[in-house]
Amino acid sequence: MQQTSYRHKLTRFDLPPTPHFSRDDYLQGDFDAGTLKTTFGTRVIVLPEELVRGLHEALEFETGRAWSVVCYSCGRNWGARLMQMMQHEWREHHRQQLEHMDFHMFEVWMGEYFRFNGWGELSIDFSLEHRGIVQFWLKDSVLDTILADFPHDFVNEIFSGVVASMSTWLAGRELDCIEVAQASADERGALLAVTLPERVSHARRMRASNASVDEMLDALSASPEGS
Repeated sequence: MQQTSYRHKLTRFDLPPTPHFSRDDYLQGDFDAGTLKTTFGTRVIVLPEELVRGLHEALEFETGRAWSVVCYSCGRNWGARLMQMMQHEWREHHRQQLEHMDFHMFEVWMGEYFRFNGWGELSIDFSLEHRGIVQFWLKDSVLDTILADFPHDFVNEIFSGVVASMSTWLAGRELDCIEVAQASADERGALLAVTLPERVSHARRMRASNASVDEMLDALSASPEGS
């Protein structure tokens, strides 16, 4: 099997000590206008837990098992738009090109961004890179908390889509992401695995058949044909 490596960017990239989105003045509210915007003019909304839970429940009621596909697609589109927005903001504020960061800097930046938004604590594990897999551990995921009583095991589909888009943007090739382990199974949190799309498609079918984490990681390590 041909090894898949994602840490190919060697351009020097220095993260500022304080990313612009963690500054106190990044979000600015206008009570009279009823708006919340970033310093760059992007309008922001704050979603209550009840709405997030209600959207998932409504999707599950209306579409059945397809709820996960819809949520993943939403996350995928959202992640692509986030990267477009962040490219502009980073260039304007830090006078650097965001696309010049390597995967180590990407890990630091993504971790900061997830924490800033209250989504959870995200870290990247390269221990399976030799098998063509990058693992993202998401601890204290807001979706795991909000959807604790949701009648499905894997609830981080939106974040899987976001991580897939962000990883695709950085790697410069199409990548996909799947949640292979629940937060309840490991103290490090939910496990999101990133690799090539054809491998993820195979692993999704296995997950639907209640495959174990090791079985899914094995499936993600090779193409469906086993090459």
